[in-house]
Amino acid sequence: MSATPQLDLFSAPARRRRYPDVPGAKEKGGTSESAAVSVANRAAAVRARVLAVFTAAGARGLTPDEAGKAVNEDKLTVRPRVSELRRDGLLIKTKRTRMNASMKMAAVYVAKQFATGGIDGQKTQ
Repeated sequence: MSATPQLDLFSAPARRRRYPDVPGAKEKGGTSESAAVSVANRAAAVRARVLAVFTAAGARGLTPDEAGKAVNEDKLTVRPRVSELRRDGLLIKTKRTRMNASMKMAAVYVAKQFATGGIDGQKTQ
């Protein structure tokens, strides 16, 4: 079984060096870069799991925090994956909101196949 190669966020090709193409870090070295490298090495797998739970949720959709709970990942790991999936056109932000655990209203997203109209701001199912 081969080891996952470690990513160097600061020596990547220029077109792939910035968030959201790679997890962000405030500066080279230190805890910020270490955390970003750790996430980068598993972000694709987490993204796939997050997309799967949004697809399973159907038209009801999920908030990012609900998706995190469903895949047993911290919300701070899942929220950026939701942003990436939205950027890639795989998740659509609806006009709906639901209260999250911190008693704040959070946007509900759906997998693109469950969106009516298919873009932000348009009515969704």
